[in-house]
Amino acid sequence: MERQGPGQGTARPRALRVLILTQYFPPDAGGSCIRPFYVAKGLMQAGAEVRVVAGFPHYPLGHRPPGYRWRLFKREEYEGIPVLRVWMPPIPHRGAVRRLLLHLTFALSAHLGIPWAWRADVLWVSSPNLFFLLPALTFSLVGRCPMVRNVDDLWPEVFYELGLLRGPLLRRVGNALGWLSYRVPRALTPISPTYKDFISQKYRVPAHRIEVIEVGIDTARYYPMPRQGSKDTFTVIYSGALGVFYDFASLLEAARLLGNEPSIRFVIRGTGEMAEWIRREIERQGLANVELDTKLVTEEKLLEVLNSADAFVLPMVPSQAADSGIPAKVFQYQACGRPIICATSGAAATYVEATKSGLVVPSRNPGALAQAIRQLRDNPHLAQELGNNGHRHVAANLSCQQIGRRMLEVLERARGGSRGRTASAPSRPSGLS
Repeated sequence: MERQGPGQGTARPRALRVLILTQYFPPDAGGSCIRPFYVAKGLMQAGAEVRVVAGFPHYPLGHRPPGYRWRLFKREEYEGIPVLRVWMPPIPHRGAVRRLLLHLTFALSAHLGIPWAWRADVLWVSSPNLFFLLPALTFSLVGRCPMVRNVDDLWPEVFYELGLLRGPLLRRVGNALGWLSYRVPRALTPISPTYKDFISQKYRVPAHRIEVIEVGIDTARYYPMPRQGSKDTFTVIYSGALGVFYDFASLLEAARLLGNEPSIRFVIRGTGEMAEWIRREIERQGLANVELDTKLVTEEKLLEVLNSADAFVLPMVPSQAADSGIPAKVFQYQACGRPIICATSGAAATYVEATKSGLVVPSRNPGALAQAIRQLRDNPHLAQELGNNGHRHVAANLSCQQIGRRMLEVLERARGGSRGRTASAPSRPSGLS
């Protein structure tokens, strides 16, 4: 009998086939699109086959790139990731009515991607609201694949804080939908330990079904660069969504308190519903030391902007929604090796303290915020040490590759085991037909 050579006569285990369902995906901006992109990229690097069903690019301003007009869907690739884009109205993500319309639209138009569910082993759902449950259940049933839900925000609690669900009847409906959205999935992947505790306590989800996996960072895209600009100016930057859960009033008041110190400069950059209010306040108070930058920039330009900072600031409004999560921008800040001044008592403050990557001050305390800025300006060695700590932490623990490996383990368990996968699995998918 002829002996078989190495590897002959044995079937090579195929890669896990993951379908990601998300309303937001690049080139959309913000943490809600960064999360699924990093997961998709990390899973592919870990050997999984990945496909994504996402909305047309629309966040945050409703601007639709060329090539999407007069289409219900469009199949494309984004950095090697197969994506099926489904119709979304080109309206800005601003105001309660528009938000609800956009969320409901995706819950319906996502069903155009049902054929992609037939080849999926597991469905990972990344959506910022409760309406995801309708298409997610359909995809899971049609594809006969388990559902794993990501938790970027606490819903319906965000609805309550924004005043979108009022009265006992609406709250009962919201709580019922919330219970279903947390209990139906095979597993949950919240981005914050505080989310895990809350979900376990309020919705009675067993702790073993909840795995905290942070947003993480693409360390190939975000990294420290030599600071550009005058060494006589200490630049404090906020970069990210200009939304209602960030305390720009306290930040502008801190800038006013430091207005007679010309060495300190503030930059607030990003887009969102608070942009016009910030612009009016800067003009009303005559804050010559504050620049508002709402231009959309490429990632290369964003890296350059972030590395022009001496320190980053994270001012949070005290609320359950804001205090429970860790914004994706925190990991960008750390990856660039700059210290963070964190004005909150929530999960972000706990994380910054644990990683020794910044200073924590009370929320809504402009005086304490101003003093922390002075402290870092006057102690460059402390600023450098805190920045280096943050960079080392994300590089060692929260790169796309590490996030992908951890997520793959959760999805494999949800699917029902490793199915004999080996370390020799390909580092990139072999293709999706």
